[in-house]
Amino acid sequence: MKKLFRHFLSAILFAVPCMYASAAWDGTSAAEYAGGNGTKDNPYLIATESQFAKFANDVSTIPGFSRGRYFKLTADLVMYEGVGSNMSSSMNGGKAYSPQTPMVGNFTDETTYTAAFEGIFDGDGHTISGLYSVNDAICVSLFRITYNATIKNLGVIDSYFYGNARFAGIVGKMVDSKLINCYVKNTRLEGYGSYAGCIVGQCVGSSQIINCYSDATLTAKNNAGGIVGRIGEGKVDSCIIDNCVSISTLTTTKSNKAGISSENSSGSIVRNCFYVNTLPSAISSDKGKSENISSLAPEAFAGDSIVAVLNTNAENIPGACRWIRSSMCPALDYRIFTIDGDEVDISAMATSPIPADGNLHADGDSGAVLLQWNAAIDGKTTKQYLYIGTDKNSLSAVTPDDAITLGTDTCYNAPLQSKTAIHYWRVDRVDADGVVTKGSVWSFQPRLLAFPGAEGYGRFAHGGRGGKVVYVTNLNASGEGSFHHAVTEGSGPRTVIFNVSGLIVLDDDVKCDDYVTIAGQTAPGKGICIANGSVGIANDNICRFLRSRRGGDADTGGSIGFYYADNAIIDHATASWGTDETFSSRSCQNITIQRSIISEALGIAGHRKYPEGTNHGYAATIGGDIGSFHHNLLANCYGRNWSMGGGTDANGYYAGRLDIFNNVVYNWGTRTTDGGAHEVNFVNNYYKMGVDTRLTTLFTINIEGNLKGTQSAYVSGNIRDNKDGSLSTDKLNDTYRLSIDDGRGSIDWDAFVDAPYFPSYAKIESAQEAYKSVLSDVGANLPLSDDTDRRVIKETLERSYTYVGSKSGIRGEIDNEKDAGGYELYPEEMRPADFDTDLDGLPDWWEEINGSNVNSAAGDYSDSHADNNNDGFSALEDYLAFMASPNKILKPGEVTDIDLKAMFAGYTQPPMYTVDDPQSISHISGSKLTIAAPSQIGIYPITLTVTDGDGASYTRLLNIAVTQKEILNIEQTVINENDIRSYEIYSLGGVKIESGNCAENTSVYTLGLPNTGIGIYLLKVTDGIGMTKSYKIVKDK
Repeated sequence: MKKLFRHFLSAILFAVPCMYASAAWDGTSAAEYAGGNGTKDNPYLIATESQFAKFANDVSTIPGFSRGRYFKLTADLVMYEGVGSNMSSSMNGGKAYSPQTPMVGNFTDETTYTAAFEGIFDGDGHTISGLYSVNDAICVSLFRITYNATIKNLGVIDSYFYGNARFAGIVGKMVDSKLINCYVKNTRLEGYGSYAGCIVGQCVGSSQIINCYSDATLTAKNNAGGIVGRIGEGKVDSCIIDNCVSISTLTTTKSNKAGISSENSSGSIVRNCFYVNTLPSAISSDKGKSENISSLAPEAFAGDSIVAVLNTNAENIPGACRWIRSSMCPALDYRIFTIDGDEVDISAMATSPIPADGNLHADGDSGAVLLQWNAAIDGKTTKQYLYIGTDKNSLSAVTPDDAITLGTDTCYNAPLQSKTAIHYWRVDRVDADGVVTKGSVWSFQPRLLAFPGAEGYGRFAHGGRGGKVVYVTNLNASGEGSFHHAVTEGSGPRTVIFNVSGLIVLDDDVKCDDYVTIAGQTAPGKGICIANGSVGIANDNICRFLRSRRGGDADTGGSIGFYYADNAIIDHATASWGTDETFSSRSCQNITIQRSIISEALGIAGHRKYPEGTNHGYAATIGGDIGSFHHNLLANCYGRNWSMGGGTDANGYYAGRLDIFNNVVYNWGTRTTDGGAHEVNFVNNYYKMGVDTRLTTLFTINIEGNLKGTQSAYVSGNIRDNKDGSLSTDKLNDTYRLSIDDGRGSIDWDAFVDAPYFPSYAKIESAQEAYKSVLSDVGANLPLSDDTDRRVIKETLERSYTYVGSKSGIRGEIDNEKDAGGYELYPEEMRPADFDTDLDGLPDWWEEINGSNVNSAAGDYSDSHADNNNDGFSALEDYLAFMASPNKILKPGEVTDIDLKAMFAGYTQPPMYTVDDPQSISHISGSKLTIAAPSQIGIYPITLTVTDGDGASYTRLLNIAVTQKEILNIEQTVINENDIRSYEIYSLGGVKIESGNCAENTSVYTLGLPNTGIGIYLLKVTDGIGMTKSYKIVKDK
């Protein structure tokens, strides 16, 4: 398409300080703008510093004020003199500038963006100088947060910003926004957080940074970028950084500084950019796409060559201005622009869709979704056309005859056209003259449980639903086929399935991409155990049946946790042997951890931040809004069982809402559940004192920091099981208490309230019932429980201990995993190649039973994504659910027995078992369930219920599959581990180190290994009848 050029109609301006500027700011906010009504044709005019202060205040304090409105700067503004990159500190001659200059937008709600800037701001080639903002908050910048906004033709010069994460010169966080023809110059940016950028702190969604440059000085903790601190946030982003230049000076106190951005997410692109070659790279971590990026010597930026390239690029960018040569760096020339033929009048468009655009958790439980929006702000709407469908492309071809015609109402209850499909919708505005203004296309997807049995506020996690399948095929720390590669190297939703079992020893912590399902229940043999690092669960992750045992030889850290996650769930996981806190969930929203074990946090283990000899055997620090923590077992941890880390919001108020119920805590040391959050439900938890438990208080609110807001809790139904076997119920200043630790003396609110703050969206049991059900079904118990989890559950049931801390001497609370014998053997089992021939996630035996194609083309997931029973869950999700309950896969006529006592281990009072078996393929004798597979292949679910002498009951599903397939390999290789006759030891590189023979009846668990040194090895053994098996082992002494 041919590009045209136009002259700028205002004054002829260059991107250098202008000769004419208004007087410095007097600290006040104007009563009125210089003119305008906020429409495209008549924007609000900002001509003075006080009018800019009014603009910042209006956006920050009036919800939706800027939405769909236009603003224009008509003069250079000077907020304070003497500010800029030459400042040696945040002070001016020893005195801070006061009042600080206002920032545009606020973080009252980062998810709904009610205080974000949502309009069009045109700097008209002018500059704002002398900005001074020093704050501990995130996103300290000129604009703190933007949403569906455009900022253009603006320079920020001679300014100073200091903040926490995502601080920047123009925008802290951009969400689906555009920044074009802007620059930051002679400005100092400092802070102690991560993801700081000279122009933008973080851009997400479909944001664009185009035709911009920076010449600033930035100092951050880590993850700093010359243009933007971070591109994306791990979700499915489609950001664009194009035709930008940075000659900024970056310093990080820890790591990761880059010429353009510290991180680029999958789906995003960086192109046609230049950065100074004194920085190590353009992008520190690039998961997206980058092209035509050049690093140049500083002197090259003053030449004509770079200006020519930039202008050639700008000719093909709608709305881009030109570049001109300058002494240090190319500058922007605001006289000539490329015409933007696609520019629309947002003041004539519907805005603010609910559900928000891209929402994957829309409430369609009733079969319909309530659509809401704001009418165009120009006030000229007479009627509206609403279009909705599941095909985005079809919305471009619709006519008013296809529309739902509405008057001026701004809501419509739309019936779902599919339970699971993404729905696209658009609202066109019609004015009195019949002129139709086409609206933006928005989308939503109806919410669906992450899996049957998902509960709490993370229950609607999307996971890898609708995406590809990635197989873990080896136990390597990284690289193709590894767990690390599966969860971090890729784009879009994906389900991670394990074709291998064993011990994965990481090189470093793993932080998962968004929209990932980790299906640990699919592993063969004994399942997977992660060692030497932690697993960070991210946005819309589903993590099930995964073990993570960090160990004392790794750097200080945890084993598993939520990593700034929203809509995520951890189910049936095991986390142990952490050296910081074994589990954590700070700064998260809508999360759940359920039926998981957090155990044996390592005590005196050399925490890097504490003096030698400090016991830091801490279970968990938890935050969230709202976070659900239920039906978990916390055992043998010295402290933080749990530590409530609600933190503060962006405006300094106490934050966090935590739902803590039906957990079992055993053998703590000096700390139980303490700390603080804004609102807490603490309900029906069971705390069992162990042999070395000291503290008798179960729950403490600690008021700290003398901050704004309140911290309080609803406490009900909790039990303390005392050492003598007696039970204590909730009692103020006995089982729960308030501790005011910030010197204020008293508080002016009720610390304990009489009703729950919010619903739990889960089945809540009594504390005694939860004790039994948790100990019957918790942790990574599929495909098999490991010895460590079984021991911890046994100790909890018996109020016993097995091991003693080698340094602390505390019974049951170890200081190093070696105190408990180290890592047990996790056999390396491999699925055969024909287990899933077409690699679509569905095993051949499953496809045989369900009649789908075992030979689908590579990358064809149509069988996996099909919802043949119309329950919303795909065939792949049905298979994962089958594997997530106790199961047996049998041949026709095969008979097998199941020990119900082990299946319901928590029910020790005389139990009675009943079975609901519609196909009559089973019978119970005492505590033994016998299954006789029928001749017909198929899936045969059986429901088992235990009822004990106390009247407590619990129901579990047992899944039976009957198939003709010969090779299933779903259990460990049959080998006599107590009659090993020979062995071979290999390095991880496959080099044989030694081999030998063993005496008759030698156990693999006591096999004396040669003096090969500490490390990781492959052990291959052969038993007395010639059966062989391989193990990955950690030799730690």
